[in-house]
Formats: sequence, C-alpha cells, structure tokens
Amino acid sequence: MSANSHVSPPQTIFDALANGRRRALLSLLREVDEPIHVSRLATAIACREAPTAPDDALDARIEEVLTSLRHVHVPRLREAGLLAYDRRRDTVRRRSTRSRTEDRLVAHATAGDGRHDALLDAIAHPRRRAVLSALADRTDPLPRADLAALVAARTSGRDPDAVAPADREAVLVSLHHVHLPKLSEVGLVAVDGDRVRLSGEAPVDAACFRAVCEVIGVDPAAFGLGRDVVSAPGN
Repeated sequence: MSANSHVSPPQTIFDALANGRRRALLSLLREVDEPIHVSRLATAIACREAPTAPDDALDARIEEVLTSLRHVHVPRLREAGLLAYDRRRDTVRRRSTRSRTEDRLVAHATAGDGRHDALLDAIAHPRRRAVLSALADRTDPLPRADLAALVAARTSGRDPDAVAPADREAVLVSLHHVHLPKLSEVGLVAVDGDRVRLSGEAPVDAACFRAVCEVIGVDPAAFGLGRDVVSAPGN
C-alpha cells in the first residue's frame, strides 16, 4: 500500500477540535441557527468554565475569553471552515464542512461533556494519525524503526524508501518520547518492547471514535468496532 493511501482532511480541522474552548464555541453554535455576537459566546463560555466564580472574577474571565475568541479561536475556526465571521457586526455562525464525514466528526466532537478531550488531543497531531493508519494496515506488530519510516512517508507524501535516514530518525525519536505514549494513554496502541500494534480496543465513546476512523481512513474493525453507519448526534 502506498504512503498516500490514507488521506486526512486539513490539519486545521484537527487543530480546531483539539482545543476545549473551540469545541465549546462550536457546541454553542450548534444550539442556534442565527449569527451570534462574539461577546455573548464569551460570556457563555466563561460561565461554563467557571460556574461558581464571584462576579469580579467572572467579569475578568469573560474579558479574557473574549480576547482569546477574537484573536485566536474564531480565526482558527474560520480557517478550518467551521464558522463564518462577520467582522463588521462581530458575529459568527456555524458552517458545514466540505463533507458529511467531517460534519459527523465535528458533531460528535462538540456534543460531549469533556469525555472526548483526551481522544481529540491524541489524534490532533498528524504523526499520531499516521501511526494509526500505518498500524491498521498490518496484522502483526511493527518494529519502531519500520513504523517511523511509514509515518515519515505518510506525513511527507514520499515513498518509505525515499525517506532520508535523518528524517526517519527524527520521527523515531518523536514517536518514542511523545506520540506513542500519547496514543498509549488513551488506549489506542500497545507497545511491547520494540514493537507496536493497535490495542484492538476502541475508546469509551465508540460513536465519536467511529467518526474519527471514518475521517482518517482507518477501518474501525481494527479497534473491535463494527462497520455501522456513523450518524451525527441527534440523527
């Protein structure tokens, strides 16, 4: 199978969903059909984050949230194509993504109560998604060095044989110290010495993870999930 057999949507979508404040913003937008002022969103998010804060502390948090929405989170979500921003009115509204598959992922990711946080953080990085897709193509555990070559190829669009040794080594180091521990923490991979395999078990929220699998092109059966049609929450 070629290095490019699994095609992920833009990294910006995964970046957007990896942040809890952005997920809260999208969750609020799911509740309304009309554009909503950014200041109203800031107030709602601040109240969610600090429901028992005294008035003066809450006011300060609202201002901090408002600044972060205007300068960080709204631009990031707009870049990902998940919302439209009217600069003159300072309002935002929800937008559908480029595909129903991505819409279902966004719906599941923003419908929870925080239980998705660890999963969405784990799959946010392209190397970690490449690990899952590479392992899903294999029935036997992979040596770390072989996995690093596949991950380097999939994230660079090159054939594994064309990956320079230095690039492969850099990926290997990052897998060892960062990415495999992160995936192991959420139960997606199992590491046995030098060899790595899929855990064969899905995270707690199977519906959300099915949507993740559908988007990144990984067979959910590799995690013990059936090939059920994935529907968005409420459908």
